[in-house]
Amino acid sequence: MEPEQLQQRLERIERQNLFLKRAGAGALVLVWIAVALSVLASLMRDDRVEARQFTLADAEGRPRAILAPGDDDGFYLIFYDALQRERAVFGVTGDRRPVLGVMATDEKARLGFEVDQHDAPQLGLFDQQHQLRAALKVTSEGQPKLSLLDGNRKRRVVVRLLPNGQPELVFFDEAERPVRRIVAAGKSDTE
Repeated sequence: MEPEQLQQRLERIERQNLFLKRAGAGALVLVWIAVALSVLASLMRDDRVEARQFTLADAEGRPRAILAPGDDDGFYLIFYDALQRERAVFGVTGDRRPVLGVMATDEKARLGFEVDQHDAPQLGLFDQQHQLRAALKVTSEGQPKLSLLDGNRKRRVVVRLLPNGQPELVFFDEAERPVRRIVAAGKSDTE
């Protein structure tokens, strides 16, 4: 074989080798894309992204909001301040009640809102020891009711409207027994 023919043959083999390398690299990229699309397809169903938890982070990478299931099979959106303290929660409990909680800087609830199992809305105000001290509720019959509780979570005063529209004020002792009941009747001296 002549040196010139050998040179041409060597150049042809090098071109084929380069072509095979490029084809192999292209095939590898196509396989990688197929795998990535497969993973994305498994996460996306019907134009949605599915995950067990979503975390929103600030510019420093600190979590500021987390959407995740709770221990009670409910689902909650929890908001954090810049110091990573839990400050607000919105969710639906495992027994399907909507709830909203607002926390102080010690991460204890100060205000809570829920719709109870009878579809009655209730707003609760808590002290610094996380004790319920006041509850405002609209009963399932539609009457407003305000309960004031002592530090032992015992009802001490209830103000409500009766079904006939008359206001009622009830005082309770430490055992939550009514000791005084006042129902407004007739015209008041302010009319």
